[in-house]
Amino acid sequence: MKHFIFLLAFSFSTLTAIYAADAKISEPQDEVAKIDLLIEATNANLSRLKNLKVLLVEYKQAEVQALKDPNDSDNLVTLVNLAKQIQDTITDSALQDYFAPQFLEELKKFSAIADKKNIPQAK
Repeated sequence: MKHFIFLLAFSFSTLTAIYAADAKISEPQDEVAKIDLLIEATNANLSRLKNLKVLLVEYKQAEVQALKDPNDSDNLVTLVNLAKQIQDTITDSALQDYFAPQFLEELKKFSAIADKKNIPQAK
Protein backbone atom coordinates (compact mmCIF):
# COMPACT_ATOMS: atom_id res chain seq x y z
CA MET A 1 0.00 0.00 0.00
CA LYS A 2 2.83 2.38 0.88
CA HIS A 3 4.43 1.74 -2.52
CA PHE A 4 1.12 2.43 -4.25
CA ILE A 5 0.81 5.76 -2.46
CA PHE A 6 4.39 6.62 -3.41
CA LEU A 7 3.69 5.74 -7.04
CA LEU A 8 0.50 7.81 -6.95
CA ALA A 9 2.33 10.82 -5.49
CA PHE A 10 5.15 10.40 -8.00
CA SER A 11 2.65 10.23 -10.86
CA PHE A 12 0.83 13.29 -9.55
CA SER A 13 4.06 15.30 -9.39
CA THR A 14 4.94 14.15 -12.90
CA LEU A 15 1.52 15.14 -14.23
CA THR A 16 1.76 18.47 -12.44
CA ALA A 17 5.09 19.11 -14.16
CA ILE A 18 3.54 18.22 -17.51
CA TYR A 19 0.59 20.51 -16.92
CA ALA A 20 2.93 23.36 -15.99
CA ALA A 21 5.03 22.74 -19.10
CA ASP A 22 1.90 22.40 -21.24
CA ALA A 23 0.49 25.67 -19.89
CA LYS A 24 3.61 27.49 -21.08
CA ILE A 25 2.97 26.46 -24.68
CA SER A 26 0.07 28.27 -26.31
CA GLU A 27 -0.46 26.02 -29.32
CA PRO A 28 -2.01 22.55 -28.98
CA GLN A 29 0.37 19.61 -29.02
CA ASP A 30 -0.07 16.16 -30.41
CA GLU A 31 0.05 13.06 -28.28
CA VAL A 32 3.67 12.28 -29.17
CA ALA A 33 4.79 15.68 -27.90
CA LYS A 34 2.79 15.19 -24.71
CA ILE A 35 4.43 11.80 -24.14
CA ASP A 36 7.81 13.46 -24.69
CA LEU A 37 6.91 15.96 -21.95
CA LEU A 38 5.84 13.10 -19.67
CA ILE A 39 9.13 11.29 -20.29
CA GLU A 40 11.08 14.48 -19.61
CA ALA A 41 9.20 15.13 -16.35
CA THR A 42 9.60 11.51 -15.27
CA ASN A 43 13.34 11.60 -15.98
CA ALA A 44 13.64 14.83 -13.97
CA ASN A 45 11.82 13.22 -11.02
CA LEU A 46 13.96 10.09 -11.26
CA SER A 47 17.12 12.20 -11.31
CA ARG A 48 15.91 14.14 -8.26
CA LEU A 49 15.20 10.89 -6.38
CA LYS A 50 18.59 9.41 -7.27
CA ASN A 51 20.27 12.60 -6.06
CA LEU A 52 18.28 12.39 -2.83
CA LYS A 53 19.46 8.82 -2.32
CA VAL A 54 23.11 9.89 -2.75
CA LEU A 55 22.59 12.71 -0.26
CA LEU A 56 20.99 10.33 2.25
CA VAL A 57 23.93 7.90 2.02
CA GLU A 58 26.39 10.77 2.48
CA TYR A 59 24.33 12.05 5.41
CA LYS A 60 24.39 8.67 7.17
CA GLN A 61 28.17 8.50 6.70
CA ALA A 62 28.60 12.05 8.01
CA GLU A 63 26.41 11.17 10.98
CA VAL A 64 28.65 8.24 11.86
CA GLN A 65 31.75 10.42 11.55
CA ALA A 66 30.20 13.15 13.70
CA LEU A 67 29.37 10.61 16.40
CA LYS A 68 32.89 9.16 16.32
CA ASP A 69 34.51 12.56 16.75
CA PRO A 70 32.02 15.17 18.00
CA ASN A 71 34.82 17.73 18.43
CA ASP A 72 35.64 17.82 14.73
CA SER A 73 33.79 20.88 13.47
CA ASP A 74 34.40 19.93 9.81
CA ASN A 75 32.33 16.76 10.30
CA LEU A 76 29.58 18.78 11.96
CA VAL A 77 29.55 21.36 9.17
CA THR A 78 29.30 18.59 6.58
CA LEU A 79 26.44 17.00 8.52
CA VAL A 80 24.38 20.17 8.81
CA ASN A 81 24.97 21.15 5.17
CA LEU A 82 23.84 17.72 3.99
CA ALA A 83 20.80 17.97 6.26
CA LYS A 84 19.90 21.28 4.64
CA GLN A 85 20.26 19.85 1.12
CA ILE A 86 18.16 16.81 2.01
CA GLN A 87 15.45 18.86 3.68
CA ASP A 88 15.25 21.21 0.68
CA THR A 89 15.05 18.29 -1.75
CA ILE A 90 12.36 16.54 0.30
CA THR A 91 10.35 19.75 0.57
CA ASP A 92 10.73 20.67 -3.10
CA SER A 93 9.69 17.16 -4.15
CA ALA A 94 6.83 16.95 -1.61
CA LEU A 95 8.15 13.69 -0.19
CA GLN A 96 7.63 14.44 3.52
CA ASP A 97 5.10 11.61 3.89
CA TYR A 98 7.76 9.01 3.06
CA PHE A 99 10.07 9.83 5.95
CA ALA A 100 9.71 9.35 9.69
CA PRO A 101 8.64 12.50 11.54
CA GLN A 102 11.65 12.14 13.85
CA PHE A 103 14.01 12.16 10.87
CA LEU A 104 12.32 15.22 9.38
CA GLU A 105 12.59 16.99 12.74
CA GLU A 106 16.28 16.10 12.92
CA LEU A 107 16.79 17.55 9.44
CA LYS A 108 14.89 20.68 10.43
CA LYS A 109 17.09 21.26 13.48
CA PHE A 110 20.32 20.68 11.57
CA SER A 111 19.10 22.82 8.67
CA ALA A 112 18.49 25.70 11.07
CA ILE A 113 22.15 25.49 12.04
CA ALA A 114 23.20 25.37 8.39
CA ASP A 115 21.24 28.56 7.73
CA LYS A 116 23.38 30.41 10.28
CA LYS A 117 26.64 31.81 9.01
CA ASN A 118 28.52 31.14 12.26
CA ILE A 119 28.52 27.62 13.60
CA PRO A 120 29.69 27.60 17.20
CA GLN A 121 32.78 25.61 18.10
CA ALA A 122 32.18 22.12 19.46
CA LYS A 123 32.73 21.71 23.18
